[in-house]
Amino acid sequence: MMRSISRHAAARLQQRAIPLPVLQCLLDYGEAVHDHRGAEVLYFDKAARQRLSRGLVDGAAAFLRRFHRYMNSYAVVGSDGVLVTVGRRRRRLRRDA
Repeated sequence: MMRSISRHAAARLQQRAIPLPVLQCLLDYGEAVHDHRGAEVLYFDKAARQRLSRGLVDGAAAFLRRFHRYMNSYAVVGSDGVLVTVGRRRRRLRRDA
């Protein structure tokens, strides 16, 4: 189920050329960490990629082959459930110890 998307997030999806199937899988299977500003950052880590391949039983291999370059994508979801922004990671996410 697609959440509501802010105008900013819709613009970033288009600018950064992130396909909607990748966004949907990110929202469904992505690992979530809090950003300490009231939002969650979703991204694909090793466990999320395994959940994705188990969840897409028949088409997992084809999906991962087609969209492998987007596995460094992230999405920020606000506390109200609205998609705030999306992007592509170039560095590791900072995580609190």
